[in-house]
Amino acid sequence: MSSIQAVSQQIQEVTAATVEMNAGAEQITHSIEGIASTAETTASGTQNVSAAAEEQLASMEEITSSAGSLSQMAEDLQALVQQFKV
Repeated sequence: MSSIQAVSQQIQEVTAATVEMNAGAEQITHSIEGIASTAETTASGTQNVSAAAEEQLASMEEITSSAGSLSQMAEDLQALVQQFKV
């Protein structure tokens, strides 16, 4: 009878250990899901920042081009004004 009790005790211990391992695995799964969600949010934010930077670069290129055009117009206007000076 004592060997049956010992086997029963071991089965209970294995069952308890299995339950603990299952709970630990669930916690790990939830942690990994949280990390994955954070990674997705970070990736989305990074893409938004990248898109905004590209838009700013395009705007700066347009401003630079416009400034060059205005500079050329100012030079042309100065040359025209010089023609009318007495």
